[in-house]
Amino acid sequence: MIRRAAHHIESLVLRNVTQPWRSHRHFEEYYLGRLLQALDVDCVLDVGANIGQYGILLREYSHYKGRIISFEPTPQARSRLIQASANDPLWNIREFALGNFTGRSTFRTMPAFSVGNSFLPLRQEDQPEIAEIEVEVKRLSDVLPALQNEYGFSRPFLKMDTQGFDLEVFLGGEAVLDTIMGLQSELSVEAFYEGAPNWLEALNTYQKAGFALSTFVSNNVDWFPRMREVDCIMYRPAKVVNQSA
Repeated sequence: MIRRAAHHIESLVLRNVTQPWRSHRHFEEYYLGRLLQALDVDCVLDVGANIGQYGILLREYSHYKGRIISFEPTPQARSRLIQASANDPLWNIREFALGNFTGRSTFRTMPAFSVGNSFLPLRQEDQPEIAEIEVEVKRLSDVLPALQNEYGFSRPFLKMDTQGFDLEVFLGGEAVLDTIMGLQSELSVEAFYEGAPNWLEALNTYQKAGFALSTFVSNNVDWFPRMREVDCIMYRPAKVVNQSA
């Protein structure tokens, strides 16, 4: 209770005084909490969970109390993810990646950083130390029904943050997309990774699948005023059950 109260004070006051970078995060936290409630979401599929940043955001700032299933294939990041979720019985971990195929593939990791892990190679010239590992890949269409049977949820929300690979994750869920209430995806305006789809291509694909744009969330803090990435948050209009959330 003390920790939650401290975070609440931080979000209302300190974000604009000692941590001005939290202003854009505050909008995301508030908006997600409201949308998940409006869609009556009972499970968040946290694809590209890394060390658990999104799960912590949901629990401590968006006040989401439902199930979280995090997918993270990188052992180094996953060890910290397991620690973050250890005391939360509704936060489960899966040790594989999601994509548009089933099998194994080379995954690029950055041992010195907690971010930047991807199936795609970096485009920038000055590259950090990168290690390659082999990881298991599955399709959302294949794993979602089993997860629903195991945990009993029926209104999932799909969050994707896979460093240029989000569209592959989405296409791998083609057979189950009708059961997804909404999604959040990182869009590449100026791609960091070779082969990453353009943001308009990805957005158009999501819209053609029946998702409507709810809002954009800026990822521009480190590159202000230049825009390189932006998150889209989308929903299925027919799935809104609480307009006043």
